[in-house]
Amino acid sequence: MKTVIEILNSMPLIDEDGDIDIYSFPDFVINWPETTEEDSIDGEMYSESLDLENWGIISLNEKQMVMACGGDWQDPQTFTLVSEGDKLRVTDVKHSFDHGLTEKEIIKILSK
Repeated sequence: MKTVIEILNSMPLIDEDGDIDIYSFPDFVINWPETTEEDSIDGEMYSESLDLENWGIISLNEKQMVMACGGDWQDPQTFTLVSEGDKLRVTDVKHSFDHGLTEKEIIKILSK
């Protein structure tokens, strides 16, 4: 089985400028989190995919990655990702937004 870092390195996570491009990330994740929101017009509840407008990676190693994300109008969530074959699987979801690694720290871990 591939490690979390091997999976991350196999996806288009770092762009040609050497920056992290997080927006295709959910395509490589099994059971990407959803959030339930209330429609501001009719008050109905609806589910939508958790957005990556605001994101952070709290910790990252061979076995797991803990990250937080959410759109400007979404309840942010923090969750753990573990390897499952060639993809990552979400576990341990909680409603919060924790801060963690800088983009430079993430790139350094991925380039080891």
